[in-house]
Amino acid sequence: MVDTDQISCELVVMRKKTSLMSFSDVVSHLRRSSRRLSSMPLHGATAQPMWRRRIRGKLFRSTLLIVAAHFLFWFPYNFAAVVTYVNIDYKEFIAMHVYFLNDLQILITIVNPMLYAMMK
Repeated sequence: MVDTDQISCELVVMRKKTSLMSFSDVVSHLRRSSRRLSSMPLHGATAQPMWRRRIRGKLFRSTLLIVAAHFLFWFPYNFAAVVTYVNIDYKEFIAMHVYFLNDLQILITIVNPMLYAMMK
């Protein structure tokens, strides 16, 4: 796969080899190099191969899932700790539901390997 920077470098090298390139030479060189880039659709100002965009999208999704799972499973436990620290009256109420919070901590250890397995 050829990168656009490599194409421009090739043009500079060709320009240095020959004192002056004709417009038709430049166009024919770009056409030949565009055939090599045909599997690489343009993305913004730079050309990126499709597989690279797919990996980045998949990586972003899996990272987002891992962070969201971590937040969802640990937030109730941390929220209960902060509420208990702020107001001691809620300590009895939270003590009744502490088993649920502990179950969430155990559940995240089961969910995490599944999320990491989805990355592959």
